[in-house]
Amino acid sequence: MSFAALFMLLIIAQTSQGLPWFNAHRRCPKEWSGFSGHCYFFSKEKATVKDAITKCAHAVEDGRLAEVGGHREEKWLELQIKIRGMSPVWMGASDISDEGKFIKLSNAKPIQYTNWNRGEPNDHQKKEDCVEWAGSGKWNDNYCGNKNFFICEQA
Repeated sequence: MSFAALFMLLIIAQTSQGLPWFNAHRRCPKEWSGFSGHCYFFSKEKATVKDAITKCAHAVEDGRLAEVGGHREEKWLELQIKIRGMSPVWMGASDISDEGKFIKLSNAKPIQYTNWNRGEPNDHQKKEDCVEWAGSGKWNDNYCGNKNFFICEQA
């Protein structure tokens, strides 16, 4: 993708919901972007799910791995992921406690919105319990010990 096209996507993403560092409720921390009442931080390094959870929790008060609540939020996050060249990306959901029942890592409540890739989740070799955005923009279950990019969220 050309620089001009990336620049236009960035402008569209930022202006569609106001300035990236501001949302309706508060200013987001430095280097965080705001969307629909939440603040997001996009990692530049990869980490396991466990390390990503720790990094998000220590980054800000109420920090957690991003939990997608709906289509609109997911489309905005996907655009941010593409602009930054991040793939794959950990999400804040898992079925590690009960195979096939995916819950939010922040509060153990069932996830309501999903966007699984065809044939997923499949718990390949009975080792896949964490959720990632794959390069396709769809979700995949994968081994939690893999190192992926991650997105922190502050609600």
